[in-house]
Amino acid sequence: MFRGVRPDGNAIRDSRERQGISLRRLGQRTHINYVTLWRVEKGLASLTEDEIQRLAGALGEPGEEITHDDPQEKGNDHDGSL
Repeated sequence: MFRGVRPDGNAIRDSRERQGISLRRLGQRTHINYVTLWRVEKGLASLTEDEIQRLAGALGEPGEEITHDDPQEKGNDHDGSL
């Protein structure tokens, strides 16, 4: 479902803060270490598809709202032209 996407740290942080949820509380809800969540929000770490689903559920957001395309996962579609 979320293959070829990566978490959008800004969207995750915005949703979390809008709802008044701490990183520690979100970590408890998702069973993802809060330090990992902090790193995701800063763009320093990624998540598995399962973790993205759990995070989306805990935030009450569609997965598409907290992810964006990851060109490295989409394969190399570049044909060499400029």
